[in-house]
Amino acid sequence: NDNMETQIYTFDSDIVSDLYKDAYGSRPGEGFWRHWDESTSDEKQEIWDRLCDASQDEADREKQLQEIAVADFEERIAHWIQSGASNRATAIRWMCDTYDVPNEPGVMGWEHLEYELGLPYGYIEGKPHKYG
Repeated sequence: NDNMETQIYTFDSDIVSDLYKDAYGSRPGEGFWRHWDESTSDEKQEIWDRLCDASQDEADREKQLQEIAVADFEERIAHWIQSGASNRATAIRWMCDTYDVPNEPGVMGWEHLEYELGLPYGYIEGKPHKYG
């Protein structure tokens, strides 16, 4: 019939749990799954669209937090240089000592420090990974 509208669905039941985790930080519980299983395709699409929006909101929030963390980190580096560190590398070494992590990439030193400080992975090495 030429008058029928065709709905295009973008939801994917195989990855909805991943999307939920991206949006809310944990896997969905039994109540979510019961609701999902009982929903029509139109309702699943609405749920999916809300999860996509929530996931984007969370990604935006994380980006803002990382920007704040970078500014704080750079302020600390500048402070340590003013306090006697001869250069950025020395300031980073001192910060690694403070957090009791190795002062080198690839051995959970800088990566751990980035995690502790909320920095983007790869930031200290000067190669931040871009997500989203």
